[in-house]
Amino acid sequence: MPETVDQIGRAQERASPVPSTRALYRKYRSRTFAELVGQEHVTRTLRNAARTGRVAHAYLFSGPRGVGKTSAARLLAKAVNCTNSTDGEPCDKCDSCVAIAEGRAIDVVEIDAASNRGIDEIRGLRERVGYAPAGSRYRFYILDEAHMLTGEAANAFLKTLEEPPEHAVFVLVTTEAHRVPATVVSRCQRLEFRRLTMRAIVQQLDRICSEEGIASERAALELIARSATGSMRDAIALLDQLVAYSGDTLTVDQIRAVIGLAGTDVAVALLSAVLDRAPATGLRLINRCVDEGADPRLIAREVVDLLRSILLVKAGPDLADVLDLTEETVADVKRLAQRVSTTEALAMIRIFLQTETQSRALGPVQLPLELALLDSIDRLASPAASPVEQTPTPLPRSTPRPLPRQARPPDPSPVEPAAPAASPELVPPAPEPSAPGSTASPTLARQTASPAPAFTGALSDIAHRWSDVIERMGNLNRTVQAILRDARPISYQAPNLTLGTRHTFHRDRLNEDRTRATIESALRAVLGGDWVVRCVVDDGSSAPAIAKPIDRLAAVMEDPVVKGAITLGWRVRRITKNQETVYDAESQNDTAAPGAPGEDAGGPR
Repeated sequence: MPETVDQIGRAQERASPVPSTRALYRKYRSRTFAELVGQEHVTRTLRNAARTGRVAHAYLFSGPRGVGKTSAARLLAKAVNCTNSTDGEPCDKCDSCVAIAEGRAIDVVEIDAASNRGIDEIRGLRERVGYAPAGSRYRFYILDEAHMLTGEAANAFLKTLEEPPEHAVFVLVTTEAHRVPATVVSRCQRLEFRRLTMRAIVQQLDRICSEEGIASERAALELIARSATGSMRDAIALLDQLVAYSGDTLTVDQIRAVIGLAGTDVAVALLSAVLDRAPATGLRLINRCVDEGADPRLIAREVVDLLRSILLVKAGPDLADVLDLTEETVADVKRLAQRVSTTEALAMIRIFLQTETQSRALGPVQLPLELALLDSIDRLASPAASPVEQTPTPLPRSTPRPLPRQARPPDPSPVEPAAPAASPELVPPAPEPSAPGSTASPTLARQTASPAPAFTGALSDIAHRWSDVIERMGNLNRTVQAILRDARPISYQAPNLTLGTRHTFHRDRLNEDRTRATIESALRAVLGGDWVVRCVVDDGSSAPAIAKPIDRLAAVMEDPVVKGAITLGWRVRRITKNQETVYDAESQNDTAAPGAPGEDAGGPR
């Protein structure tokens, strides 16, 4: 036979032909300290205080929402006023316990400080606090949302809070302890409530499902617990909502259909698509989840949580124990951690965190998440994401003489970093036989970088260095950078630059004042000068003229280092920029230029 009032009430509700209208989180509110989940440090303190009679005159319960703060205040009132208390635990049977559990005890006064926050309400409380309890040892005053009290009300409350009558106990409950005045906090005994672990929430949900006769999948309960973010009340309320939808059976598919949750498996698949450099797979997955009702922001949040877990695992294998994840998910995290570096994980976290702020932009709801996916793949494929050290290649020992040493210019003032310049690949001349007994000549490391050529004012020069502008935009605004990849320069008449894009939405976004100012700033950093940018819809017919490869060669030939190398008999074989070949001597045999391959080059082959 049920022993407690709670068990009796639940048995009667199950036996009644009329369904109960009580919400599950109210129905399964903790009735004893033993039922308060995940707050053992709090329940032990309060139980010992009730057992020894060392009850403070004022408490401050702070912590996240839905973790049992108000329930703990009621349990303290029950334990202190219980006539049959055992070792500080309320019996939950006496008249006082029953009245408090049912919310009709006149000696437990609950005040919503959010709606009773003024000085007049506190003055009324100060007048009532002097009255003795009606039939209990103590009269409890529970102030919920205590941080909402005005400054005047808090000051008027100080004296009463510091020296209340012996029969009065105040319990201030708040989710934002930092907003409670320090003068109030110093007069209270503060107890900090913790966010509940996923394991604790799943166990409680499983117990509720067993008592309610609900068949549930373990994965479904884990999905509910993860979405509750440590709040037991949120988890039980979500369970109540899902039961109303699905009846007595809970599955993962039903949860995703109702509340739009994606789950860790979607985050794992999405991150795998990024690491596999498979944008089509990732985009298909995103759109399928959105079509099924998933919220793109929640998908991004799952990816960020997964990347955080990867960082913890990479920081130390023993940190896998602190992850609040299932064993299967932990195995996925360890597998992915072997494929991604810490730098790449940090970069992707920053990219996916931006989807929260970008979700208010116009366009499809999944666009920010799609941009984050493509940006992450582009970052992983970019040389900047995984720099590779290149070993300098020394010249042959038979080099006739070293390059002339040039005077070192004075240190310039700090300026913006220049855009990447084209890098020539120099081929040494054929070695000449050395005289007997000759000593080795000094070696010369291959030059792999030269200053960026000055902007000539031609549209073709803008087109050649457009990738540098887009790269620079990544430091200013990643959203604009992603849209700018679809645009290209189509006309230029200083200082006016016209960009063409295929989509009206992109045109409108690039023509916004703030966006144009950002693009003009990137252009000044890469090309210098003043710019006025506008964007139009372009069908692709107005393609800018691209300079011939020989133009690139002529620009590189002006580099003093290259000139010095050519005087020693070196020749230019290939010019690359951003890992893309912009000049290849083998395909330009019909072109004669100083230092280029050919008999007219002016140097040995």
